[in-house]
Amino acid sequence: MEKKNLLIVSYKIPYPLSQGGAIAQFFFLKKLTTVFNVTFCTIVSNQNQLNNLESLKQIVPEISLKVYQDSVNNEKESFEKQIIKHFDKLNRRVKKKLLYLFKRNRHVLNNNRLDNSFEFVHEEFVEFFKNVLEGEKYNIIQLEFFETLALIPIIPKNIQKIVVHHEVRSKRNGLINYSNTFYKHYIEKITFNIEKTFLNMADSVVVFNEEDKDYLQEVSSKIQVSPFGIPKKLIVKKEVSRFFNKLIFIGSEFHFPNKEGLEWFLDIIYIPNIEIINWPLHITGFWSETFKKKYTIHKKVVFTGFVQNLGNIYENAMLVAPIISGSGVRTKILEAFSNKIPVISTVFASEGLYKQEKESNHIIHFNSSTSFIKEFEILKQDPNLIIDLANKGFNYFLLYFDEDLLFNKRLSIYNTK
Repeated sequence: MEKKNLLIVSYKIPYPLSQGGAIAQFFFLKKLTTVFNVTFCTIVSNQNQLNNLESLKQIVPEISLKVYQDSVNNEKESFEKQIIKHFDKLNRRVKKKLLYLFKRNRHVLNNNRLDNSFEFVHEEFVEFFKNVLEGEKYNIIQLEFFETLALIPIIPKNIQKIVVHHEVRSKRNGLINYSNTFYKHYIEKITFNIEKTFLNMADSVVVFNEEDKDYLQEVSSKIQVSPFGIPKKLIVKKEVSRFFNKLIFIGSEFHFPNKEGLEWFLDIIYIPNIEIINWPLHITGFWSETFKKKYTIHKKVVFTGFVQNLGNIYENAMLVAPIISGSGVRTKILEAFSNKIPVISTVFASEGLYKQEKESNHIIHFNSSTSFIKEFEILKQDPNLIIDLANKGFNYFLLYFDEDLLFNKRLSIYNTK
């Protein structure tokens, strides 16, 4: 039987496996090439990204590449300019209201409280994408990430359209702690209407957990849950540590929920109770000097920088996931499960990684300083409890995130039309 042609259009390159968005794409890529003729379409703006694409091609030589090399100034436009440019196309009245609100809420912009919307979609890339569609026949087009949604109206009606919605942006915006409650609801509603408009044009919309599906139930009946797993090359720890003496946080500052969650954990939980906790907190990933400087006086707060292989970081460690906004599946938790690392997390951060109707004994939850200290002290007093927690997390991973199980579930989505 002749393979169908699948075009994947993505805001992010699936390699290296240094962030959740890359891992979520990479996990299925190799297997998809056994079923489809896969073409990967993206935009690059520097040599490093080109090198990453070349590395991806070496690992998955079966894929074809369609790459737009951005010749414009690589410095991002200010968020206000992007809002004016893109939202104006949707609704001129929205533009006027946003400009009015921005004048009153400059601190929100200065603190990166809002994400750039549709930064992937500028005029030159749209023309490039149009030429890609005209140059070859595609049976299925898969759009990855919120930033690609605005491409949906360009795709011919006879082509199956699948959106992999890594993060429900309106849900994330609705959870951010704005100082102005009205403004918070306003931004959430605006983003929700954008998602509703574009997602309804798709044939299928993939989310990674039931909570995201429930949130989008007003949008359409096309929402399907299809999580990803952890590539085997990221499973580096085969045995549970026998003792524990440190906490770890995995993530970088550029993803706002990471910054928001870590700041909350450091300022409200960890530092006020640093003598009680008494374990160092190792923070991986890229963090600005400004952010790191705030915690210089606390010697137990250790910024490791980006770590290629987390094997040494994982040893004798418990992962803390204090995320309080965003959506999707937390790759850092799933990766910890697969590496037999015990996890202590907010309930929100673990969406999609425990069954609400069952006892969640493979992960410890906290939602405040009091509950964290209570749970942590119980674990700290008995290392066997931590070992048991790590083993149960790994068993949960084996049960629900088997590679073949997840791939078959994802594959069924392509056959729904």
